[in-house]
Amino acid sequence: MNHEEHTKQWTSDKFESELLNEKARLENEKARLEMKEEQWSAVGVSHPNKKKHYAVDAQNIDLPNEPSTRHLDFKLEDRTTIDSITPGNMFDVNGLNVAGLNTSDKKILFCRQDTMKLIRSLDKMERGVRIYGPPGVGKSVTTWYWACNQAQKSNKTVLWIHVSSITVPRIIRLTRSDTLALHFRKLSKLSKYVIEAQDDILTQSGYDADLEKKNFSFHHSTSRQAVSIASMFMKRNFEDEEFLRISEFEAAAWSLDEYYTATENEEFAKSVYSFLIDGCSENEKEEEKEEEKVKSNIKHLVDQKYYFTGCSVRWMFQTTVSNVISQIETYFARVPSFVNILKGNIGQQSIDMVNHLACEQDTNKQRFFTSQYTARITLDKDGHEAIRLAYGVADIMGNNSFEGWIVEMDFIQLIKSARGNGLNVTNMENRAIRFEVSGFIRCDVESLSKALIEKAIKKEPTAVNLNNLWFLPSKWNQPGFVLFCFTVCGNRFVLQFIQVTTAKKHALKLQCFRKVALTFAKMDLKIAGIEIFMATPSNLTEFDIPNSMVEGQIWDWFVGNSNEKWRRVKVQNQVKILKFLKTA
Repeated sequence: MNHEEHTKQWTSDKFESELLNEKARLENEKARLEMKEEQWSAVGVSHPNKKKHYAVDAQNIDLPNEPSTRHLDFKLEDRTTIDSITPGNMFDVNGLNVAGLNTSDKKILFCRQDTMKLIRSLDKMERGVRIYGPPGVGKSVTTWYWACNQAQKSNKTVLWIHVSSITVPRIIRLTRSDTLALHFRKLSKLSKYVIEAQDDILTQSGYDADLEKKNFSFHHSTSRQAVSIASMFMKRNFEDEEFLRISEFEAAAWSLDEYYTATENEEFAKSVYSFLIDGCSENEKEEEKEEEKVKSNIKHLVDQKYYFTGCSVRWMFQTTVSNVISQIETYFARVPSFVNILKGNIGQQSIDMVNHLACEQDTNKQRFFTSQYTARITLDKDGHEAIRLAYGVADIMGNNSFEGWIVEMDFIQLIKSARGNGLNVTNMENRAIRFEVSGFIRCDVESLSKALIEKAIKKEPTAVNLNNLWFLPSKWNQPGFVLFCFTVCGNRFVLQFIQVTTAKKHALKLQCFRKVALTFAKMDLKIAGIEIFMATPSNLTEFDIPNSMVEGQIWDWFVGNSNEKWRRVKVQNQVKILKFLKTA
């Protein structure tokens, strides 16, 4: 075979190979589109033309147009109009699965003051508005509700784009008479499509810097408006923004009082009850079911879950506690040192993950922990440096609750640092009190056993081996106390419990101490004395435990190593108040 024939044969073989590869690719694409058809059908997509096929032929390769479209069954006629919603009341939002915001079609939402502020900001925008704020507070859902209203009431065309780091973009075109789903095989073509789009309103939910830039490009349309929704504030050229008439709206974090108010609505409380009770122990769940305390105990359930969810209403009312914890663990695994985050050093690649752990929550753009759970994980891991930085941020924000989170972890770090030695503090009369610290372990207080302790300390849990050992509950929101110590005082075994607080008033849940003491008795370590301390920072000058905040009894035990038993009344007077210096 001469060189020319060899070249022809090689070219033919190459063409045939490429054709086979293209055939395989298109067959895979066909299978993928058929799978997408099934997925779209699940959210109300009308069936495509069954006769449509993709020819795979060497002379005639028929590729689908960009973008491919599907008609959806989602209609706007039955949707509640914005005119009828008012702060403090509930309203329905439909089509959340269509928008890519939820797996459910419909949700009952609580209209807070910030909801109406966002709607007014959207109504008053000129060319565009950038919406930012903590993740999961209702920015996208409220904007979707507004977008549907624009299509229905004002007869505008809305192009809705929802982007996510874990799924393909959801692209929806809303009109008064129809709803279309758009699909791009190549996401690079989406940006070009957005630039040239002639829709009245373009809305982007989720952060993508390149796509957002195209969204706010008005070269091909002199009248369209643009909206972007993200969980972070990005630095802008304010002169350009003003020239383009682009405004901003900062969504507020949800407060604990707003959660309380929302769950006062019985219908709403029942709709989210399964997500709230998920964080309870099995015994608590049974009590709730047996006594039907949905309404009376809803505040207690919100309090418990708030520890994990913080300002995110999505985590509070739409996610189980186990799922929230799993998400937080994933985010922590993907972010750099949290010390750098508190310093404001955040790379663009990890900013989405960071915003779910510590988000901007005030007008000063201060970044602070999303919840107390994320705060405790961070401060426990990064220690005194993170605590010092967190104190500074909390001080700027002027939020006493945030300071309380840090103070609690500060005291725990002081105990941990005193391992092998002791920690010196003072009482309210400035008399010295010393806590010996032989060791420090984490444990599940509810399932505490001899075997569990032996596994943790790697030796038999005798009184000698447990002396001055400190226990930190692995259940972060352990009621009653933050940590406790087993100590041997002569012939008496004593448990020392410490609660840490920055509040001027605090509850005393004696049943929590009683339960732990009885658990040790089952391990042949009969507890004779219980000592309770309330640890407060040295700058707190007032503290009280009101009678109304005292629960349970422990009158069977001595007060620590003394000969005095715990009283039946005014038991709070036997609690010792401590003062300690915060980490500077």
